[in-house]
Amino acid sequence: MPGDEELRVHAEEPMEYRVGPETEQPARPAGAAPEIKTYHRVQRETRAQDAPPKVAVIVCHGMGQQVPYETIDMIAGSLLGGAGAGAANSHVRQVKFGDDLLGRAEITVERDGHKREVHLYESYWAPLTAGKVTLRDVAWFLLQAAFFGLIAMAKAALKGSLGFDRWMFGGFRWMRVRVVEVVSLLLALLVISSLILLYGAFAWSVLAYLLGGGIQSFGPQLVQYLRTTLVAFAAMLVVGAAALFILWLCRRSLRPGFVAGILNSAILLVAFAVLLCTCGLGFCVLVLYGHHVFVTFGSAEPGCITRMLTLVYNGVTRFEDWVACVTQRHSRTWFYAAAAFLGLVFTVGRSFLIEYVGDVTAYVAAHTVSKFYELRSQIQLVAFKVFNAVYGAQVDGHYEYETIVVTGHSLGSVLTYDTLNAFLNYDVLLQNNKIDVLRRTPMLVTFGSPLDKTAFLFRNQLHGAIFREALAATKQPMILTYDARPARWVNIYNHADWFSGSLENYDDPLETDPARLRQMVQNVEDREGFFPLLAHTEYPGHPELREYLMQGIFRVPR
Repeated sequence: MPGDEELRVHAEEPMEYRVGPETEQPARPAGAAPEIKTYHRVQRETRAQDAPPKVAVIVCHGMGQQVPYETIDMIAGSLLGGAGAGAANSHVRQVKFGDDLLGRAEITVERDGHKREVHLYESYWAPLTAGKVTLRDVAWFLLQAAFFGLIAMAKAALKGSLGFDRWMFGGFRWMRVRVVEVVSLLLALLVISSLILLYGAFAWSVLAYLLGGGIQSFGPQLVQYLRTTLVAFAAMLVVGAAALFILWLCRRSLRPGFVAGILNSAILLVAFAVLLCTCGLGFCVLVLYGHHVFVTFGSAEPGCITRMLTLVYNGVTRFEDWVACVTQRHSRTWFYAAAAFLGLVFTVGRSFLIEYVGDVTAYVAAHTVSKFYELRSQIQLVAFKVFNAVYGAQVDGHYEYETIVVTGHSLGSVLTYDTLNAFLNYDVLLQNNKIDVLRRTPMLVTFGSPLDKTAFLFRNQLHGAIFREALAATKQPMILTYDARPARWVNIYNHADWFSGSLENYDDPLETDPARLRQMVQNVEDREGFFPLLAHTEYPGHPELREYLMQGIFRVPR
């Protein structure tokens, strides 16, 4: 992005658009479908004859506690990263569309000697989810998704092929799933379960310490082994974090290349090792709990399960005894330090899960959890109003924007996809294609998108529900026919971004028509991001996103 000395942003007077008389109707009943409106600009605007054409960009932010206009700032910075002279003539203003007030950034970009005046709008929905999701909701959501996903894959494997049925393009299509995706799903389930067990061990040990003399009721030997396990877990996290930090320092100054690729692989390998160690320690806690239950409440006669558990328990305790031997001299100090560190880790982790994964839970799980249905509807209504304002803006009887690029990050890509589909349906079915959405939308850009995961994990829970699946597909015209899809759909992903991935579940695997093949999702790998999780937020600073947004703004064909 240009330096502060080059970028001068001017704050302009507010602008107002009034609802067109042809759409003014009495108040609609609660629960009625949203109405597409047209908005006529009130103020006159003096534009030079050689002024560049106007283009609108609608962006939906992703999960987490987003700040208002933060996403507009990132997208504007990405577009201006190579705009040169256009950066010195940027404007911001508040725009009133009927009863709704939207912030707008106005920038000028140039490509191959041609200029465009770009107006950026943001669908801001973050406050709606604040305080609505609990840690229990998130944990159950993740466990359920991973468990049912594995069950679906096990059933598919019995039929001789990994995949799932998805209703699209007029019938069920068999969508293949790679083995690495199944392994990742299994690892995710094990990691989530292990973290829950380790959190339980932490609570058990700390509570036993606080009760002091009441430790006998918790099982003194169990508490001792749990404390040793927690010390090992804390040590593993410290060593893993230190190794990742050193690798990140070495990698951050390198451009993509051979050495950078080796460091990228090393980072992913260390991260994978940390996850495996977490699973191993979670298994230790499970065995310790299980043995404690059998010893305390089991019968005197050892059964098959008791013998097996005891065998594994003896192996686990030998590892525990070795760790205890290493830390014996200052065992209490080690535990206090580990408890303080893990308390901080679990607190930060809880906040992360609720603020980030909680948004996904509230939005994606709404089709199975009725408590989130209204919340999801509110989020979609916010996005629908922004889409309506941009697509419905008119000047002197003509639409103000003949080119509109739609983009979404992370969970915002799911919201963008849903809203664009809804807008296509409303425009065609309720407005007789009056707003001409498809012609004016040359490109949909998704980045850091979990759309493939939502299609697999959260839309395919009811097996054999033919009518349900078919009706759900009718709400998504973009997977019913390629004629109801923008000319280009570009999806940008990164291998280090575990939330995203290439989109394979939105195209017809049986399609052979070359014209239709050109309308399939164009998956583009972002090779700049390299650090797990952090890569999810770094797309706006990389050239891939800017390049494809610019192609959409200037209507570059595929």
